[in-house]
Parts: sequence; C-alpha cells; structure tokens
Amino acid sequence: MSSVIEELIRSINATDQSTVNGDGDARVRLILAAQALAIRLETPCDFVQRVTWQEPTFFMCLKIGDDIALFKHLGTRDSAPKDIHELAISTSVEPTLLKRIARHLASRNVLTNATSAPDSYGATHISESLATREGSSGIRHVCNLYIPAFSEMPKFLKENNYRTPTDSRNASFQRRCGLQGLTLFECLQRPENKYLADDFNLLMKFTTAGRRSFVDVCEVGSLLRTRAANLDVSEHLLVDIGGGTGTDAAYFRAHVTDMPGLVELQELEGVIKAAWAAGIEDKHVSTRVHDFFTLQPVLASRFYFMGSVLHDWPDREAKRILENVAAAMKPRYSTLLLSENVLPSGKCHPLMSALDLTMMTTLASKERSEDDWQLLIGSAGLNIVKIHHISSCSKSVLECELPCEE
Repeated sequence: MSSVIEELIRSINATDQSTVNGDGDARVRLILAAQALAIRLETPCDFVQRVTWQEPTFFMCLKIGDDIALFKHLGTRDSAPKDIHELAISTSVEPTLLKRIARHLASRNVLTNATSAPDSYGATHISESLATREGSSGIRHVCNLYIPAFSEMPKFLKENNYRTPTDSRNASFQRRCGLQGLTLFECLQRPENKYLADDFNLLMKFTTAGRRSFVDVCEVGSLLRTRAANLDVSEHLLVDIGGGTGTDAAYFRAHVTDMPGLVELQELEGVIKAAWAAGIEDKHVSTRVHDFFTLQPVLASRFYFMGSVLHDWPDREAKRILENVAAAMKPRYSTLLLSENVLPSGKCHPLMSALDLTMMTTLASKERSEDDWQLLIGSAGLNIVKIHHISSCSKSVLECELPCEE
C-alpha cells in the first residue's frame, strides 16, 4: 500500500500548468478534482482546523506580506532564495517576526523554503504576481471592504428574518461601514475612498486580463462581422456601457480591425479620467461620461455591450438599465451583448457561488441563472436570441434584441 501511495504522491507533485499544455478547461477540471480530493481525505477535525486557523491566518499573512513589500523584495523565480535576515533588513521587520510570517506563506506554497536551507525563502509564480499592484489589489480590497461586510452578513440576515437583500443602498456592507443610503459605487466615488476605488479598478483589470473576451467567442465573432457589414465609418459600431477603464473596448478595437464605425466607452466621470490616464483614447476608443441609469444617448448603434454590469444590481435597477438601452436600440439592427455569469441549474463552480454571495453582501444583487436572465431581460422588452457559453467558470455572452414586430 505504501508504494502505491508514494507513486500517487509523485504523480500529483509532478502535475502543474505544463501538464495541460494550455488547455484552460483541463486545468480547471484538475483544480476542482484536487480540491475535491483534499476534502475527501480530510476528517471533520481536519476541516475545522483548516477553516478555523489555517485559512484566516493565511490571508492575514498575505496582507502583512503586501504591507511590508515582502513579495517585491523576494524578486522573481529566477532570483536566488534570500536569507531571512537579508529580508528583515529589506522590509524593516524583526527577523523572528518575519520568519513566522514567511513560514506560514511557505506552508501554503506561496513562497519556497527548502529543507536544506530553512532560513531562506524564494519566490513562486504566485509571489511574483503579488509583487505587483494589480496582483495584490485583491488582498487589499478583501481586507478593506469584503471581510468587514462578510463578518456582518449573518447578523444582517438574522435581523431581516432571513429574507434576500434587494436594496442596493442597505446591504451588509453599508450596515457594517455605517454607509446606509449609499450604493457601493457611490461610496467608491467619494474622495476619501479613492484608495478603495483604485484597488477595485486594479482588481477588475487583473481578473479580466486573462479571460476570453466576448470577441473571442467564435460565434459572437462571426455575428459581429456579419452584422457590421456595410457600416459607415461615422456610425457607432459598438458602445461599451459601464466598461470601466476600457479593457473590453480597447480589446475589441485592437482585434476587430476590419470593421468600420466608432467604438465608444461610457462611464462615470472619475472612471473616464482613469481611462484617459491609462491611454484609452490612444487605442482608437472614444469616451463619454454617462450614467447608465439615464437614457442611452447613442441611438441605433449596431452593438451595445455591457460586461459584468448587471450582476452588480438588483432586479429593479437592472431592469431600468436595460430599458434605457432598449429605448436607444433600432429594431432588426441593434444587438445588445451581455457578458455575464449564467449559473447552472445544478452544481456550479465555487467561484460562481462565491461571486453570488459577494454580490448579495456588498450590493444586494446576485448572479443569475438562465431562467433569471430570461425573466429580467424579458421584463425590459428584450428577447434573448442566444446564450454563448464558454466554460463552467467563465462568463457567458447573452445576445439580445428587440422583439420583431409583425
């Protein structure tokens, strides 16, 4: 039996990203299988010890590591491991304290720590990422915003008789932070919360950088080229509504070079300024300050696009956003493309369920199933023509149009 176990361990230890040779779906399946294996092997006591002590202290050490720039001082994977005393000088942290933090991070494989050199620590692909502002933005964002809201949620639900939150100005986040009457996004727009907004924008950019764009979904790409034929250069080809600093709009313009027409990014003033600072107008994308709770100013665009906008809002507000777009669309001409999560009817990827609970906690919103999307989009006077699924943990693209009049 021991030889079988040893062989199994060797096989597991030899498995990494190179094993799947760039196959993203296979990589996700392997991760889920490994996580399920760990749960099956755990005893109830193992489980309690992990969630009680290992996970919370892991996050604590990640935040401390970011605060003291530990990951930056470790350098890259090509750098030689650094002695704890050298790192202590670089970070201005007492060596004994620093070793306690580094030891836990190494136990979770964020750092390397060879048995032959117990006082030396090296970088991994994870620590390399955490050394960047974008890569570490999630750590800061969770600490400053999500954890307080998550810890408040059980009390919030109990006081509200376990009813689903539907008021975007009165969720667990607002209760914990004393910000009732303001949505999360209104909070982020406040000057004193600029650090929160900066990390939020960095996090959104980081988590979307590696995902497949709606442009890359084969059928959507074909749709775009078919529908955009014979478009005049002065007409709008695509309007990206609430598109952040323009990642999707810029990607679209860079990869759809054979289509004429204008590509426009619409956002609130503060976000548009951030997009300017990031050079969005150098990427052949025009900008417009626009609040999507008001009527859409661009009429009869060939395509309107919203990426991860509607999951931020409860049904009432989401319907209003959709109605404002529908009023600008031209029948048998305009198409609305929505890049959103579509929850399966059965077991879903843990990222999907986690995002659903995060939406509920901070925005009183939710991720939606196909039935939810049919009801919401239909209530705004639109039809779903097709849902283009990508994978179990990726956003889908919902293709929507005005109903055809007989």
